[in-house]
Amino acid sequence: MKHFFHIHNNSSYICALGIKNYLSLNNDDVVFFIARGIKIHQEKIKVTTIPDRIYYHPYNLLKKLHRFHWIRNREIISEIDAMIESASQGEEFIYYSPHSRNSIYRVYASHPGCAGVNYIEDGMDGYLGREGYYAKFPFEIPVIHKIVNYFLFRNIKIFCYSRLKPFADPLRNIGISTSRIYVLSEKAFEFRENRVLIESKYYVPSFQHDSLKLENYILLLDAVVEQKVAKLEHLSMLLIKIAEKLRSSKVLVKYHPIQSEEVKRSLVEIFSRFEIDLVEYESHVPFEVVLFSYKGLNIYGIGSSLLVYASLMNDHKVYALYDFFQIECDFVSPRLGTWDNALKNKSNVRTYAEFREIEV
Repeated sequence: MKHFFHIHNNSSYICALGIKNYLSLNNDDVVFFIARGIKIHQEKIKVTTIPDRIYYHPYNLLKKLHRFHWIRNREIISEIDAMIESASQGEEFIYYSPHSRNSIYRVYASHPGCAGVNYIEDGMDGYLGREGYYAKFPFEIPVIHKIVNYFLFRNIKIFCYSRLKPFADPLRNIGISTSRIYVLSEKAFEFRENRVLIESKYYVPSFQHDSLKLENYILLLDAVVEQKVAKLEHLSMLLIKIAEKLRSSKVLVKYHPIQSEEVKRSLVEIFSRFEIDLVEYESHVPFEVVLFSYKGLNIYGIGSSLLVYASLMNDHKVYALYDFFQIECDFVSPRLGTWDNALKNKSNVRTYAEFREIEV
């Protein structure tokens, strides 16, 4: 039996590695299918890269039907099948994915060689609580989708409905046994049964981080501008507020993988005005591992999933400043509800409303 892991961020990377060690899987039976530019530093594990044109293919997404991307469904699925068959060498496989809602996950799950599906922690989603999670992934398929599925997709072969049929429950049981949900914290997916906790001892030793030098203050920068969640001018205003508190200090910054040069330049210029020595985090060690390995760090950010992990353990002081945009800019971010669900009212997390009143 092969074990295929879908990995597109550090959380899923760490969880996949932990599962491999927890289950004592042989290296020859494990394949990491990676996407979105994630870097894997595990020489003994086979890695298959999913090209962006495949990973981001919209299949039968209703709002993009008029662009006729679905004409290439069969071609894209055939390419994925070729990757699966090359990796499986004729053996059946268990597939590990964040959930079952994305079309590319369903292509893997519906492959004839897939014997079952398990789920892996994928960052913030697991910490939204029942209400927040099912607001993002509604348990019931919307009526309009059911109608289009019934009258259009399932009756015209080019839509490849048999490989892309949506599931109501994003964490449903698929395959030969009850699907498990592998998590990095007891707080993840508390509203679901069948959880399996992967303790840090199963993944931290896989990373060499003895030589890491951390500063007193750490800034975990979100991609709010790049993902059009906030404007650059508003982010710059927030960075000035942070710089005012951390004047004449040394700060370690962890950029988001898709951080733009424009945002980086803005940060450097603002912090230099306040005589802050800015050091970029450049280690290949996922920062989640740092958070699980060190204690008492002072961590600043907006609403990154890294702040969620920082809030869970090791006495870190966490400043999640996502409410700045609403308080100071009169702008309600589309992610406000998600950030509230994951970060608000935690004992070691202070939001901007509290941050602005304190001396750091």
